[in-house]
Amino acid sequence: MTQKTLKRSMLHYEHVKTFPTYASKLKDLERFSNISYNTNDPIATRCKTYANSFGGFIFIDLCITLNKYFKYYDHLKPVDSKHCEYLSYWLNKKSKLHNAVSLYKKILNGDSSLNIFDRTIPNIDEYKSKLVNLSDEVVKNIDTLNDLNEQYLFLITKYEIGGSTNDELCRYAAKFAEIYNSAISECFKDFNNKYCKELIEFKVRFNKYKSFTDTCPLIQHLSSIPGANFQELEAIKKYSHIEEHVSTYSTDTLMTALKALGGVAVLLLIIKVNKNVF
Repeated sequence: MTQKTLKRSMLHYEHVKTFPTYASKLKDLERFSNISYNTNDPIATRCKTYANSFGGFIFIDLCITLNKYFKYYDHLKPVDSKHCEYLSYWLNKKSKLHNAVSLYKKILNGDSSLNIFDRTIPNIDEYKSKLVNLSDEVVKNIDTLNDLNEQYLFLITKYEIGGSTNDELCRYAAKFAEIYNSAISECFKDFNNKYCKELIEFKVRFNKYKSFTDTCPLIQHLSSIPGANFQELEAIKKYSHIEEHVSTYSTDTLMTALKALGGVAVLLLIIKVNKNVF
């Protein structure tokens, strides 16, 4: 992998907080790709046409899912590229997990012989260009940020809605602290990078609920990075408005987010919280 590819992937760690939204859409499309396969859907028809040389059903299933995904986001205005960043991560995970299936790697390498992407989608060339190989380290870092984000969203959403026991909320807080402290130690020698910056910001956001988490027994104290006081202060300023936004959510909005969290699905909450951040 080139240094350019690695640099590009690291520049967008801050977008991982939005990944649950895209993960939800992709899961929905995966679930219904079989239905599309058995219809006269134009995307499915095209995918079946090019399938014979590249693995049959696996190709068709992935082809339908990817093109439906891109077509959906292409219709949203303004066109955003965060959905491409999530898909790039997803393909890298698939490639590493299913090493024997070369299809994922071919897509990431930009193999045009696949003809897997539907050129009638207006911005398809731009989307394809953003699908890049990620190093094992970058994928691991995104995994960590994803895990932190999930525990954080479970905690704050259920806390704001109410009805959850303290024990349940404390389990989310404890898991968050465990993941964070395991990850942050890697930043002690060098915290001047995008990944460590995101970890610091997660700590600041989590500590907005410190009055509650301090009541949890045996929860780990969140470690601080020696010498990173300025970075923490900057994060505090950046997220100073979030508490106000969360407190004004309607019960309906929070209930929607809570139901979605069960499958790490569309999180209206993170869109509202982060609308002034990204």
